[in-house]
Amino acid sequence: MPGEVTDSDLETLIELVSADVCEPKEVCRLAVRRLDAMSRLNLRIHPYGFLHASLGQTNDGRGLRIHIWAGSDKARDVPTRVHAHAWVARSHLLLGGLTNEIYDVTEAVTEAESGQRQLFVVQYIDGASTRVPTTSRVTHSLVESREYVAGQTYDLEHGVYHRTVVPLDELTVTLFATAPKQSVPLVVGLQGEEVKERFNRDLVTTEAEDHLRAKVRAALTGSDSNGK
Repeated sequence: MPGEVTDSDLETLIELVSADVCEPKEVCRLAVRRLDAMSRLNLRIHPYGFLHASLGQTNDGRGLRIHIWAGSDKARDVPTRVHAHAWVARSHLLLGGLTNEIYDVTEAVTEAESGQRQLFVVQYIDGASTRVPTTSRVTHSLVESREYVAGQTYDLEHGVYHRTVVPLDELTVTLFATAPKQSVPLVVGLQGEEVKERFNRDLVTTEAEDHLRAKVRAALTGSDSNGK
């Protein structure tokens, strides 16, 4: 049946995204196939302003998500916090562009430094995420900043702190492939600014999801070999 979702589709798409040499045109084709086969994505609002949904998970714990920064349809105009993921991940840009910033995060050693920033652990319960403050006081500094465009891929190693910067007026879509979870996610925040702050990752409306799916699909099916 055309467009039917199978486990092999998911495995193939994850393998393509994870390959040393990615094939943007084939990734784009299979991404459209999977989107067409899913009656609902169940897009949710992420605390950092983009929309996200799971495209599936394998039996060995690998997963694939779609992340959408929707330009004027952006869910929430907030900056991405410096954070570290709980797994090894790879991001493949289907549409648009972004800047990935890598940070060095170290324990504060002076009293002045200890009053600036602290680490928060992210907990997930019942569709919500909660930032829970730890006792760790840290400093951070930018060590690398790289721009990526549609068709390109970049890796995020486990425990590496980063921040994603996306143009506000541009439709940017990524496939986010994750390895099995290794730890807990961490976020760098200002000391005292968040006391166990909870964010409900609400579903977008059916109308909003249908609009975005059509918008993304139209852009993907009109793409060339570079994913544009």
